[in-house]
Amino acid sequence: MPENAMERSPRNHLWRYGAIVLFAVLISLSCQAIPRPDRTTAGLDSRVLQDSLRVTETVARPLLRQLLPADIALPDNTVSARSTINDSVNTWFAVEVVQLLTRLSRTLPAVSGHAWPSDVQITAALADGDGQIRVIYSNAAEAYFAPARIPLASTAKIFVGIGLGEHDTAQMRYCVPKRITSWITADAERSSSCPLGNRSVGAGMAFARSMPGPLLWRARQVLTDHELKRIFVRLGIVPDGYASLREAAILGQVTASPREMHRAVHAVTLALTGHDAAARMPSVIDVIETRNTANGGLDRIPVPMPALAPETYRSVLTARAVNYLRQVLSAPIHAGTLRALSSLKLPELGIAFLWGKTGTHATRGETRTMWIVGGLDVRDRPYSWLVLIKAGDDRHTFGNINAAAFAPVAKLLIEAAVRDRATDVSPATAGPTEADPPARWWSAGSRDN
Repeated sequence: MPENAMERSPRNHLWRYGAIVLFAVLISLSCQAIPRPDRTTAGLDSRVLQDSLRVTETVARPLLRQLLPADIALPDNTVSARSTINDSVNTWFAVEVVQLLTRLSRTLPAVSGHAWPSDVQITAALADGDGQIRVIYSNAAEAYFAPARIPLASTAKIFVGIGLGEHDTAQMRYCVPKRITSWITADAERSSSCPLGNRSVGAGMAFARSMPGPLLWRARQVLTDHELKRIFVRLGIVPDGYASLREAAILGQVTASPREMHRAVHAVTLALTGHDAAARMPSVIDVIETRNTANGGLDRIPVPMPALAPETYRSVLTARAVNYLRQVLSAPIHAGTLRALSSLKLPELGIAFLWGKTGTHATRGETRTMWIVGGLDVRDRPYSWLVLIKAGDDRHTFGNINAAAFAPVAKLLIEAAVRDRATDVSPATAGPTEADPPARWWSAGSRDN
């Protein structure tokens, strides 16, 4: 069944080695507007969409500034930066995702009765265990890198799941009330029994189908707003201004910036896959080069992205919560909104664990923002992903389509993770060599505009 309607609240040099990656699209967060894909009679024109992925080898320092959090100082003598992108895998992914989006643009409007928005903003990012973005596709990079907060829709239920995991097992039955407001008091008896005439579902099914009623019923019994806020904060998101944080999270009203959310998803992935590493803010820059004022040489400086320490996120992602989450957050793949991923042959791909969650935010019944987040373990290496699809403004919507329709994008990201793992190359440990194309580096020059 679809997500509940209440919570759908969903210049011009190509790299010489042929990579069509979008690093330059990310740095086009400057004053220049990013071209938007236009809808044609044949659907979303893939050529127009691809034209928005412009790649340059020269990055002005102010443009590089846009790719880093505001609290990271960029030295005045910065001359270059190194990308974390896996060129070959990103090239493959860009081609595949353009073809996929073109097909979807032709079929989804027929389903929803609305034309595909001409100003659709699409970002799909895959980060490895170190938080380095290995694959990214975007025609509206500001939607991912900017600090603007966006309603998380049903993905906020992940944080509720962490809290419930301290009390429940995935086999527990949750009541499906006939009404989801004020039918049970906050001090209701701690029991999974239901009033006469109501039915119940397993906890896994409540998450698989993104059902707010059962989760509200149980959260009111065992999860306080104070405890839930602590979970959000320990995962790097400060949720202020809600009369009831439990209801705001379950009904999809909590907001966060996409990169904050990706870091939280990354921390969850690390915990669910048994890795105790810092959860870094995902970044496409891992090293900057500065001019040494003393001898004129170049110094390489690692970029210290804001990170959540293992002891911070593990304080809420306890062993009991992790056991619960591993089951309820894999349920959407087996029996819910991410069933499109169930055809993956995980053992053959080397995937030991896979989880995911969708979210659809709608206003007046029409979808405007869609999320798909999740993570996996490929041969003992964790990866996390985030897909964000937005209409450019409130005048254009996706009708009644929900995020599950874009599950094939997540499927491509999973395959990209498998391909990246096969390369077994960490850009953080190797500078440019004969085998490392010069196109991995971009000169920042001395311009200030």
